[in-house]
Amino acid sequence: MSRICPWLPGRNSPMAVSSSPAMPNRAARPTTDESGTAAGPTVRWVQRHPRLSRGVAFLFVFALITAWRFEIVASPPYWDSAMGLFLEANFLADTNFDYPRLWLQEKRFVEGGSAIYLISVLPTVVAALMKTLPAPRDVFIAYHLLTFACAAGIALTMFAIVRRRSGALVAVLSAAAALTTPLLATQIDMLGMDVPMVFCALLAIGAMLEGRNFTAFGLVLVAAACKMIGAIVGAAWFAYLVVATAARYPRATAHWRRRLWLALGTSLLLVDGLVLLVVYLSTQATSQAENYEHDTTRGMAVMADLPYWCPDILSVAAVALLGTLVAAGVIAGRHRRRRELTASRRLIGLWQALVLNEPLYLFAWLIVALMVVALAVAYTIPRYLCLPLVCVYLIVGTLLGRTAWTRTLGSAALAVVIGLNLANSDGRFFPAIPTEAAVDLRTGAVLERSREYLLDHRANQLAVRYLAEHCSSRPIVAGNPLVHFLSLPRLGYVARPLSGVSVNSFTTSTFRPADTVLDDAPTDPVFVYLNNRFRQNATGEIPLPDPRDRVLFRDGFPGSPLLIYERYIPAAASDAGLRIVTTLWPVDRLHARGRYLAGLGQRQRARQMFELALRLDPTRHETRFELARLLLQDGDHARAREQLQRILADRPKETAPRKLLAEIALAERDFSAAEQQLQMVQQLAPDDVQVEELLGNVYLQSGRTELALAAFERLAARANDRAAGYLLASSVLVKSKRFDEARSRLERARQLESENPAVDLGWGDLLAQTGDFHRALDHYQRALALRPGWVAALNRLAWLLATCPSAPQRDGAQAVALAESMCRQTDHPSAGMLDTLAAAYAEAGDFATAIATATRAIDLARQHGDETAVRTYQARLALYRDQLPYHERPQ
Repeated sequence: MSRICPWLPGRNSPMAVSSSPAMPNRAARPTTDESGTAAGPTVRWVQRHPRLSRGVAFLFVFALITAWRFEIVASPPYWDSAMGLFLEANFLADTNFDYPRLWLQEKRFVEGGSAIYLISVLPTVVAALMKTLPAPRDVFIAYHLLTFACAAGIALTMFAIVRRRSGALVAVLSAAAALTTPLLATQIDMLGMDVPMVFCALLAIGAMLEGRNFTAFGLVLVAAACKMIGAIVGAAWFAYLVVATAARYPRATAHWRRRLWLALGTSLLLVDGLVLLVVYLSTQATSQAENYEHDTTRGMAVMADLPYWCPDILSVAAVALLGTLVAAGVIAGRHRRRRELTASRRLIGLWQALVLNEPLYLFAWLIVALMVVALAVAYTIPRYLCLPLVCVYLIVGTLLGRTAWTRTLGSAALAVVIGLNLANSDGRFFPAIPTEAAVDLRTGAVLERSREYLLDHRANQLAVRYLAEHCSSRPIVAGNPLVHFLSLPRLGYVARPLSGVSVNSFTTSTFRPADTVLDDAPTDPVFVYLNNRFRQNATGEIPLPDPRDRVLFRDGFPGSPLLIYERYIPAAASDAGLRIVTTLWPVDRLHARGRYLAGLGQRQRARQMFELALRLDPTRHETRFELARLLLQDGDHARAREQLQRILADRPKETAPRKLLAEIALAERDFSAAEQQLQMVQQLAPDDVQVEELLGNVYLQSGRTELALAAFERLAARANDRAAGYLLASSVLVKSKRFDEARSRLERARQLESENPAVDLGWGDLLAQTGDFHRALDHYQRALALRPGWVAALNRLAWLLATCPSAPQRDGAQAVALAESMCRQTDHPSAGMLDTLAAAYAEAGDFATAIATATRAIDLARQHGDETAVRTYQARLALYRDQLPYHERPQ
């Protein structure tokens, strides 16, 4: 019996397609051709010289593909290959294959780093070519030829699998239809990773169909090592073995059962190993940038474009699905006619016929289904459909071999498909992609659905050539992919690196980040406008040129243009640098960027953004308010008050600035001024419930406990769907030793917001005051689990671990770790935070550091005029100087 994949060693397994009266095994008759007639001399020569014939066939197909795509054999890498495979290879070549640095230190792709694929061997292959060959052009030729060879391997492997069922003609046409499909044909053009991965995956499929488990194991590993998505074949292998076990195991021989358990264990080991590797990589510090905002709905949203990307592939898949259902129906009909069998026996026979005698259908559809699921929950771009495309054509090819008339009609249909594929090679029959056209996006990954990418590829090369010839001495302001093209000579676009400013997070050694222009605007720059999806990673913005700007280069590409222009700056302009800065940083972007940086805790950079926005538009009071909030957080009360008063001068009825003025007065312990501002807010906005909270804080800090409690109770009554009022009231009651009343307020807060970490914080405070320290620690830890890094919870937990009256609950080392983490959360720790940190150091026995930290806390409290805190901290400092920790007294 000839093998499904002839160049794989070994003998057929029981899971290979078996002969039956209904489906004769024509491949087992070496003296006849597909039609059953006597074989000619060519067929007999092939059968006598199998190795030589396969080598001749490979060289013939390789030569055909090379001649077909000879025009691009020296072409440099296009978008994603340049910024992915070749970027990582460039890093490995520059660092002499420093893999530990790549895995553990280099930034990931979304941050502009070279750590992209990590487990793929192909960047190493390209890096070796870069180190060995004299010029980038030679690298491109060598890798293109490697891709052509893999494409020839795909064709021959498909031929070998399909020929056994459908004959040589259908096998040739199926392979040709797959290779000429615009998507796969374009990937053959690409200096990418998908064609080598698909070739290895196809070899693995052939080995699996023959039950060659160890060969399949190795080939799946190679496919995954080419590109991680190749591991889908291993997952499909395991799923098929599970189904096959259910179908045949009860009637199998002991030998077959042993082989099956070995195959199941091997496939499970493979899948688990690959999953663990992916999980390990995702936990690396350099991977966090890609994990912190993972959106599992993104793949489903992008897959809505699938009918527009590749309608031809969907059409063939629909035909394959319909044919599979018809074939299953025919088999079911045969088993229903076997009247001598019971219903259960007929059902088992049907199941075995579908699973064991038709393994390719189930196996290929498992790969397609698993791939679709993976793309739906992760990320989808057209080229990821290459493996499902090949599987669909395998199904179509084998379905056509069921009868003589299906082979005849199918061959004609496949010939028509090949003609349509060739006519549509540049995507002329494809519809426009709505999400791209709606915003004039121009994204290489989407253009790779056909050879329509060539227009954009040539436009990129012409633009880079213009910049290299005419603007090499000027700073170039650009985004991706132009930044990589202009700065990395190994990508083949420039002979030497050009320099400039990158408006994306992707930067190189010669292209600095866009936000540096706020300090140092480039002199006489040129701007490159290109609207694409990398704008989501933008830190600056390049607008379309104004009518007065001078356009230097226009590519003429339909849709989103690629423009190179000079910014018009009047000769009498006093600040040309400001004109350049505002090109990249419009006021709206400066405001949004400032808020983003403030959210990250980078307050100094955020203030810079807000101040520049106000310089451009002094009437933008929402920006002025954000600046005042930052100044208050940094303790610069005078400047914060000045900004708020300027807002009120224009908008005297605004309440938010008055509430912030009240917070400033409260921080300065000017309780009268704070109360006056809040009373004015009550007059302007009687429904503002936040006023009660602020008034309660004023009363509490000024010693008017009952008024504070009344304000918080009013807040609880007015905001009856929120727990804030009850929590604040409970805190007052705890300080007043009214524990039963505090407990009732906390119970009500827990009913309203059981997952609010502030509720656990309140319970921790109550239990700590009542001496139940163990449960108090549990609640503080739960608050941190609900809100990791929360400064208030870190402060309470560190304080209790350092100063708890009960010795078993104290842990100086853990208290130090928590308190240090708390202080790192902000650029300017408060006096209370420093007091906690000093107590933790003292409990850990580090009294020198405790003394220094306590002294800082005292100085800060004195600056804020809080003499009560100064006296408290000085008493603790005296203990530290006597080499004694501070412990609270038992209640």
